[in-house]
Amino acid sequence: MAGFLYFASSRQSVTPNLLLALGLGDAFPDGSTVTQRQCSKGPDGHSGVVVAWGAPKVEVGYFPEKQTWAKCLRSECWLGFETADPPRPEELARERTVGFYTAPLGDGRRWIVPTGVFEDGASPLPKVRRLSADGSIERRVAKEYESLYLAADAVRSAIRDREDLDDRREWEIAVEALRVNYRVGADEVSALGLLTDAAVVAMFQALVDRGNWADVKAHE
Repeated sequence: MAGFLYFASSRQSVTPNLLLALGLGDAFPDGSTVTQRQCSKGPDGHSGVVVAWGAPKVEVGYFPEKQTWAKCLRSECWLGFETADPPRPEELARERTVGFYTAPLGDGRRWIVPTGVFEDGASPLPKVRRLSADGSIERRVAKEYESLYLAADAVRSAIRDREDLDDRREWEIAVEALRVNYRVGADEVSALGLLTDAAVVAMFQALVDRGNWADVKAHE
C-alpha cells in the first residue's frame, strides 16, 4: 500500500503515545503497525524520523525529488506522499466503513461517504442500546459517530431552511465525513485536494440521503 508519510523533526523514533501527542491520532489509530526510518535531513532541513502506517509499498524516508511535502497545520509534523502515486481511498480506509454511497472527489476517485441522517431526522448510523431511567430501551447513535450525526443534521437543517453554511463549517463537515471512513484529517484532505465545490455538493447529498427526500421524489 502507498499511504501518507509523516516527518517528525528532531526525533529519533516515535511511539504510539507520541504519535497521538503529535496530533496524528487519525492517521495512526490504536493498534496501528508503524514503519519508521531515521533521516539526517527532512523537509524542514533538520534531522528526524519519517513514519508510515503499516508496511507501505513506497520507500519510507525523505526523497524530495519524488515526494510532495507540506507542513501540517494541526501538528508539528510534516505530511508527505509519493508525487506520482498519491494515497488512494482503499489504502486509507478504516477496518470498518459505513455508508450507502460513494462520491467522486477532487482526486478523481470515488470515496465512501456516510449517510448521517434521513429527511425525518432518523439516523442509519450504528447505534448503542441503553437502559433508560424508566426501564425502557433506547437506541442512540454510537459515541464514535455522534460528531458525524450532528454534522449531517446541520446540513439537513440548512437544506430544509434554505440557508447557506459558511465555507469553514462546510469544510469541517466534509472532513468529519471523510474521517469516519478513512485515516485522514484536515491536513490529509487538503494535501490531496479532495474538496472541490462539486465534491462537497456530492458529499452533502449523500450525508443526508437527499435523493430520497419527498421534494426530490415528487419531481421524478
